[in-house]
Amino acid sequence: MAGAYTPTEEQGEGTAQELFDFTYASYPGDDEFWQVPPGAPGPGRIFDAAVYDRGAMTVHQLRLAIGDEAFFALLPAWTAAHRHGNATTAQFQALAERISGLDLDDFFTTWLLTPGRRRWPGRPARPARRPSRGPGPSSASRTGS
Repeated sequence: MAGAYTPTEEQGEGTAQELFDFTYASYPGDDEFWQVPPGAPGPGRIFDAAVYDRGAMTVHQLRLAIGDEAFFALLPAWTAAHRHGNATTAQFQALAERISGLDLDDFFTTWLLTPGRRRWPGRPARPARRPSRGPGPSSASRTGS
């Protein structure tokens, strides 16, 4: 999407890439920060700064992996599908794969579930080689609407 930007860019806090670079450089490779997988931190670390910062880093890397057009189509589709409800990472991944046409299993495993500092820049996702997982999350999975 031409001209797409994030709220931090609008507020003059830096581009998403600049914020990613800053956070990435702020923690040495052997720092405990990199040992907390944001997708499975465990009950004692669910509010750890690494969950939030690495989660944000993951979203930025997803934008790079799938491209702006797919990324900026994903955001409103996701929020519309789950407004006033709950959802899972697996549902988010399925929607991202459907919109982008990419197999993102390795991406999500690496960025959300694997301890350790990611090699940067990340390896691009590869085109999907399996059938689509369907139309994405259903309204039956939502609660509280």
